[in-house]
Amino acid sequence: MQYDDGHLFLDYTWKTTIRVGDCTSMRISCASDPYSAGEDFGGIVCWKPCAEMEAMRIKPGYIHIKNTQSGNLPSSSEGIVHGKVTKDLTGLEPSEVAERGGVIIGFSVMKGQFTTTSRACNISGPYKDGDKGLNDIEEKYLRAMIDIWKERGEVGFNMPVSELDLIPVLEAAASGGPEVVFKVRFDMFPGQEMHMVGSCDLIGAWDLGRSVRMAWTKGNVWKAKVVFPAGTMRVEYKYVFRKADGAMDWEHGGNHVLELPPDGHFMQTSCCHFIPGWPGMR
Repeated sequence: MQYDDGHLFLDYTWKTTIRVGDCTSMRISCASDPYSAGEDFGGIVCWKPCAEMEAMRIKPGYIHIKNTQSGNLPSSSEGIVHGKVTKDLTGLEPSEVAERGGVIIGFSVMKGQFTTTSRACNISGPYKDGDKGLNDIEEKYLRAMIDIWKERGEVGFNMPVSELDLIPVLEAAASGGPEVVFKVRFDMFPGQEMHMVGSCDLIGAWDLGRSVRMAWTKGNVWKAKVVFPAGTMRVEYKYVFRKADGAMDWEHGGNHVLELPPDGHFMQTSCCHFIPGWPGMR
């Protein structure tokens, strides 16, 4: 799979490169369940529909997400999560989709945490390489869609591939803690970048050489997502403006302080800032 000029070219390059679809947008199905914190969800993505799926107007990039705790999913002989979600959407088992030439992948959102493992959908079938996870590009674009699904709390929407925010994600080896999206609105010239650095090791421990490069998104909003280790209660941080010549300029004023819940329960939140001007930015 690769990205080029607003298109996802879907190929699996384990032994050979085979284009299996052309995805210009991704969609959360109308029949998906809306996100609810603390609930468990299983989902599938169609990268190439079989004939039965095409008859249902399912196209590459179609995402179907269901609450696995609802008890409303059909039975399946191919897994307790993704087999049921596949049958809920298509009426077919994952192996039957593969036999008919379709390509689907599975993922989960467990109490807010996004995971990419599925034995039922990700291991066998056309264009698969035996790995139960996803490749890097699949995971990036799917994660971006899941973040939007979580933030909106709704279903039945499309997102052009070219508009998906592929923000960097930093996750501790032993995470399970709060997930925080850092956002800062700031206008820059080409070649300039926004970074952030802070008090914990995951965001550089105040070392500019280890600062986190944030991603530009529409509206000149720079973003980065951090999944902190469980037990993290307080984080201090600042934004750092990187000029085109590589020089780094600290944000003026005191540190931003993020207080996290002491009970250790998972949460998702956003920290939003607007910096109207920055001395010496030009």
